[in-house]
Amino acid sequence: MAQFRQSVAMGLAAVCLAGAPCVAAAQTLPAPVTPTGGLRFALVKDGVWYSMIAEHSGKALEIPLGGGDHAPLQQAAPTGADNQLFRFDQVRSGFFRIVCKASGEVLEIKDGSLQDHARVQQSPWTGQGGQLFTLVQDTDGSFQIVSKLSGYAFDVLGGVGAVADGVPVVVYPPYAARNHKFKLVEAPAAAGSPGATGSRLP
Repeated sequence: MAQFRQSVAMGLAAVCLAGAPCVAAAQTLPAPVTPTGGLRFALVKDGVWYSMIAEHSGKALEIPLGGGDHAPLQQAAPTGADNQLFRFDQVRSGFFRIVCKASGEVLEIKDGSLQDHARVQQSPWTGQGGQLFTLVQDTDGSFQIVSKLSGYAFDVLGGVGAVADGVPVVVYPPYAARNHKFKLVEAPAAAGSPGATGSRLP
């Protein structure tokens, strides 16, 4: 477990060193740009929609259908619907905003909290640190999704026994539990192509 935490910390440090200096949480960030050359962080594809599948439950992360500003991120049975599809727009080298296809809004840490168990929700893009995330890949190909603001990772609340639909996603210090690990499954072209560049974000 200690080794895993160290690898996450090293991954975050490497991301900061690879690109521009890390930005304070309160500073507004520029709109995303298409990375070039050494700035490319190639764990995800530009403009592609993904399902995020929780390793412990096989459930997909989603924003509830019809959810507006501040609607929570939760897990549910995979459907491939737009509310379960997300795009990773690189803002800085290794840091992404995560866009929900159904709403065009981005995932964020509620109230910009630095505490564990803070909820993950959707909101309009502001560029604050609570809306930026990096990916840390495990040897099995799964990912932890880590907040730039706190260094905490997505966690399906309740541990590995939390397999029901509607369980919310929070953030928690990274460790090797399966409810912290997610497979990124690329959407079929027919589902992923519409809206790939046509969201309501700037």
